Amino acid sequence: MSKMISLANGIELPKVFDGLRRIQTSVVDTNVLAALYSNASPQWLNVGEEWKMVPDPSGDALIVLFDQAGQAKPLRKFRIQSAWVVFAVRPQGGWLVGRTSRRIGTEDVRDTTIYDAEGEAIHLLNGGGAIAFIQVSKDGSFWIGHDDEDRSDGAKLGGITYFAASGAELFHHNWTGPDHVDGMPMWCCYALNVIEGSGWAQYYDSMLIRRFEADGSARSWMTENNGATALAVKDGIVARIGRYDENRYRISVFRLLEPPNSEFIGRLEFDIEGERPKYLNSVDGKGDTFHIVHDDKWYRLTWREMLAHLPASQ
Repeated sequence: MSKMISLANGIELPKVFDGLRRIQTSVVDTNVLAALYSNASPQWLNVGEEWKMVPDPSGDALIVLFDQAGQAKPLRKFRIQSAWVVFAVRPQGGWLVGRTSRRIGTEDVRDTTIYDAEGEAIHLLNGGGAIAFIQVSKDGSFWIGHDDEDRSDGAKLGGITYFAASGAELFHHNWTGPDHVDGMPMWCCYALNVIEGSGWAQYYDSMLIRRFEADGSARSWMTENNGATALAVKDGIVARIGRYDENRYRISVFRLLEPPNSEFIGRLEFDIEGERPKYLNSVDGKGDTFHIVHDDKWYRLTWREMLAHLPASQ
């Protein structure tokens, strides 16, 4: 039987900051959450029974850092090209913003922007399209996890791409990747976590957990087939927070053995303030901690809390 954890005492996140609405969040580290506020619009709007492209979806944007005391630190304002974005804050200052999909019908494949600490765009690059996740390593290099929701030409559907801090692409791996990536199948990136320079991901539909190194090598572990929204990793053990239907509130914990083997340790379930809402706004993993944003509040679930709820014998 699964053990239950109830999340409480969430940190308040304002819906509006400096006249801009909150459109996205991103975990900076275990104790800091970044929220993106903007008046940009989506690239497409549903008008009647058809979708129409917005001529200019761009707008002002502001990233605000929130700590565990609820203190807010706004960064410099900047411009973004669309509200359909994912972003990450760089440890050395500045940030990255990637469009989740490219503007169909244009030849411009530069979909990811690097900003400095003053909010100036210093590099515009081809992130590969179909951008589902961006996470940054301590040295400023960054990882992009791809899904299959981009209809534009040349999009990197599925897999992962690794970039140097300068924005130079170092490698991309997907289901057509070479055998030296261990020959295991992979498709859409369902979850991404970056720990000490390694990228951890889970893939549809094999539900592989895969660890990528900065040199492009990788190791894979097979797990039960129920998907994931985020990963938390520590000391050779991976916690995976669920994805579909009743699995949305389940956490499965595995010990990683000699690849591709893993050992199921136990399962936890959670609610928020004693309830299970139909939808969660955001679930992310950073290091050994899960971060859940729901109903304008930010909750954390640490590795220590998860282990404390597993049976002692496990």
